[in-house]
Amino acid sequence: MHGIDTQRLRSKGWSEKEIQHATGIFQNAEEHKHPHVRIGEHIGLWMLVLLLVTGSAGVALFITPIFLFLSVFASVPLSFLLGVCAGMLLAYALHSLRIERHHHQRAAIVLFTCAFLVMLFTVQALARKFVIIPGVQPHSGLLVVIPFIVGMILPYVIDRRLHGAS
Repeated sequence: MHGIDTQRLRSKGWSEKEIQHATGIFQNAEEHKHPHVRIGEHIGLWMLVLLLVTGSAGVALFITPIFLFLSVFASVPLSFLLGVCAGMLLAYALHSLRIERHHHQRAAIVLFTCAFLVMLFTVQALARKFVIIPGVQPHSGLLVVIPFIVGMILPYVIDRRLHGAS
């Protein structure tokens, strides 16, 4: 139920009838949303997904030169931590939108797939450009991208387990 913490209302002395009435108002409002509001929610969701995919490309552009000079043992944990940061941002943003479960799932699948492909392409393309620099030993793009995506998925999954579908 959107916006109603029934336990909190009970602790404040609300009767069951008052809680049910308030819950009914919220459910009725959700069911009878104006079509423009629904369209606005969808636009907001997909703009957020587009922004996060673009952000993944920006992260890939930023971290690739760093990873080229780091050892594999330093690259993987750093990539994972950056993915966790991106995943926390994603989880917070999707949670704050208060959208239905199937929209969460679609957005997450599209985001994770696009982020994976964009980062893999960017990391591999930049790694090929930097091969001519002495001392650079490019890693496999997958070695940087997979920990990032796993780190990105982890906070989202934890948020879904803790909070359910908005």
